[in-house]
Amino acid sequence: MGSAPTVLAKSMLASLWRGWRSIFGWHATPTGTFDLIVVPGAAVRPDGSASPALERRVRAGVSLFELGLAPVLVVSGGVVTHPPAEGIVGVRLAEMLKVPSTALICESTARTTAENAMRTAQLGLGQRVLVMTDDFHVARCEVLFGREFSEVCVVGCRSPHRIRLGLRETLAVLLLLVR
Repeated sequence: MGSAPTVLAKSMLASLWRGWRSIFGWHATPTGTFDLIVVPGAAVRPDGSASPALERRVRAGVSLFELGLAPVLVVSGGVVTHPPAEGIVGVRLAEMLKVPSTALICESTARTTAENAMRTAQLGLGQRVLVMTDDFHVARCEVLFGREFSEVCVVGCRSPHRIRLGLRETLAVLLLLVR
């Protein structure tokens, strides 16, 4: 068995590998059921509406919810550039898509992916989490949600900017190694 830093590095490299596989069309298939589905936020437009990224993530998260994979859908995200909070905009969209309000939870303070994971964990809704994000964001979510939950499955929806943003995400995950 390797040292803790070696095991951590191998885990992060495995996450990067899965992330890049997602970018090029291979997507994880969630199996079983989960305690919750989490949609990490994305930008809100100046007019307060969902950006294409936030809308894409929420719609994909709602699809997973409709499959019965979890009883709760959490949309996590605070105000980063434009109000209202990403979580609020995402929950409104999920309600428009007919998710019952009793199954929706808005986490409206997180401003980073790490905070999405921490704040969602603080809700105490369970340890088996299914995260729906963009394909380029899979690796970082896998690492950061893995720090907070015992079982994590991250699914990526297809982003039109997956290659460019995938490079940025690779650097972000590698920086997690030194923190």
